[in-house]
Amino acid sequence: MALQSSIDVENRSQHQRKRFAIWVLGMMELVPISVLRSGQMAEIGQVLGTPQQVHHLEELGLRVGARLEMIHTGAPCIIRVDGSKICFREDDSTRVLVHVRKTA
Repeated sequence: MALQSSIDVENRSQHQRKRFAIWVLGMMELVPISVLRSGQMAEIGQVLGTPQQVHHLEELGLRVGARLEMIHTGAPCIIRVDGSKICFREDDSTRVLVHVRKTA
């Protein structure tokens, strides 16, 4: 009986670790900046495209780890990065994937 109880505790512990890992991954989900609402903050997690497209976006300050704020939604959208406002066409905005930052 003690062995069964020990196995049950181990199974519950593994289940809790899996649930926590899924929760962490959900918190780190990458979404296109086009889904942000006005005023919402995010951190760039990935920039997609050809090497030339990625280089161009990086020149604008859109690199992994940069923080941004959605100023105006829609097509085109306007974001603020490093104190500069940038206007995005729809195809550019889908190439920048972000981690949405939780605001208090």
